[in-house]
Amino acid sequence: MRGLPFRPGYRFGDWQRAADAAQTVKHCEKKLFQQRREWLLSLYGVETMKKRLAFTLVELVVVILILGILAGVAAPKLFNTSSEATDNGLRQTLAIVRDAIELYAAQNAGALPACTGDGTGAGNFHDLLSPYIRGTFPTCPVGPTQDNLLTPSGAANPVGAVAPATGWLFSTNDGTFICAFNGATASDASVNYDEL
Repeated sequence: MRGLPFRPGYRFGDWQRAADAAQTVKHCEKKLFQQRREWLLSLYGVETMKKRLAFTLVELVVVILILGILAGVAAPKLFNTSSEATDNGLRQTLAIVRDAIELYAAQNAGALPACTGDGTGAGNFHDLLSPYIRGTFPTCPVGPTQDNLLTPSGAANPVGAVAPATGWLFSTNDGTFICAFNGATASDASVNYDEL
C-alpha cells in the first residue's frame, strides 16, 4: 500500500484496484529492465547463459587452427623420434648378436659359428647361437629385406659391400656381424647402417 495516494474518499475496492495497478507497474518495470539488460548484453556480444547452448563457428575455427599449428610443430619431432628409436633398436640388436658370437667363440676355443647359405638349419649360424640369444633370432629392422636371414662373407670387413638379399651380413673370416643395408641412418645421415 506504500506509495498509494491517500484520499479519505477511497473505498476498499478503490484501494484494491490501486494496489493491483501498482503491482502491475512494478512487474512491467522489472520485465522492461530484464529486456533492456538482455538487449545491452546482446549488443556488446555477450550472450546470456540461457541462450548459449553450443560453440560458435569462430570458436571452433580458432581451436582447429591452434591444433593445426601444434600438430605442425610436433609432427616432425615425433617422426624423428620414431627413426631414432629404430636406429637405437638396430644398435641393440647388433650388440646382442655380437655378444652372442663372442660368447660362442670363447666357449669353442676361438672358433666362429659356422655359416653357410642363409644361416638357418641344424648346426648352422642361427642354431649355434640360439643358446646365447633369448627367443628367436632377431630381424633386421631396416633395409629392403627386413628378415632374420644372413649372408656369409669371406671378406675381413664387409662394410660398404653391395647390399645382399638378406637382412644381415656375417664375415666368416673375422666374425664381423653387420646390417646388410648401406643406406644412411635416419638419425644421422653421415653414418650408414652397415657402419653401426
